[in-house]
Amino acid sequence: MLVGALCAAFYLWKIEVPQYQATALIYMRDANTQISVSDLQLNSELSSDYMVIFKSRPVLNRVIADLALNMTYDQLNNSTSISTIEDTRIIKITVTNTSAKTAADLANQLVERGIDTVEEIKSKQPYTVEKAVVNNNKINTSNKKVLLMGMLLGLVAGVGGLFIQFMLNDKVRSIDDIEKTLGVPVLAGIGENKDLAKSRKGGRKK
Repeated sequence: MLVGALCAAFYLWKIEVPQYQATALIYMRDANTQISVSDLQLNSELSSDYMVIFKSRPVLNRVIADLALNMTYDQLNNSTSISTIEDTRIIKITVTNTSAKTAADLANQLVERGIDTVEEIKSKQPYTVEKAVVNNNKINTSNKKVLLMGMLLGLVAGVGGLFIQFMLNDKVRSIDDIEKTLGVPVLAGIGENKDLAKSRKGGRKK
């Protein structure tokens, strides 16, 4: 127990990278919609629009530029989660980072940039939320999977070939083969001198 506790303490102290979360809340309401229970479905659809806009590439890139952070869009996108609180018009934005202050700054800046983008979209429709960018990552089968499948098929083919070769081999190679084939026990055997056999083969070649 003591060794386990020391190992766990070493992991927490030296190996584990601490992660911190910061959450910002937004009260979302369409100006043309009255506050009523019947409008929950409309607000739910509007919340889904907001969630897409807040995590769009332009918004996240602006947040990174505003805070002058050394991170990519994918890193911020993967560390950001946006959801709605059930039966409310409140959107919850949570950012995870190795720095508690950076996580809070990202969440707050994301709220500001997201709201600015939403207001811009409302004043200009249709609106391009995100332009396409070049993505050099293949979407078909990955190289690792192809290599692993090739290795597996090669292993199966090799083992299968050896098994078939063994099953089709009808040569007599041992005393057990003689006894099984003839049905009589072997009383004695004459061994072969391998060195003599090799010298004979060599003489024949010459």
